[in-house]
Amino acid sequence: MQHKLRGEHNEQFLNTLGSTSEFIDWKFVVLYYSALHFGDAYIAKAKKGKTIINNHDERRKHYSREMSREVFTSYKLLENASVIARYHPEMSSVLTDAKFQDLYNTDFPKLKTLV
Repeated sequence: MQHKLRGEHNEQFLNTLGSTSEFIDWKFVVLYYSALHFGDAYIAKAKKGKTIINNHDERRKHYSREMSREVFTSYKLLENASVIARYHPEMSSVLTDAKFQDLYNTDFPKLKTLV
């Protein structure tokens, strides 16, 4: 339950950023972490709370085993965009409003609707 609430909280914050491109990098990061919390909520429910995820590598392993290929692929797309936003400013030209909208409307809901 706490993961679902955190995912919703992050999405609410994301919505306060509006349609501005000024903080597009943060929009990708917040979108990813919101999806991550929905994914963690799904794993916790599937494993009846008996799984502790300590890092992103463990998370990918759990997600790849427990989620459909389609949902896991969406997770990876969100994660990759977040990594570019956080660690690769030289690649930031791929972080467009159109790309954000695509991820938000197509990939993000696949994780959000798991819980």
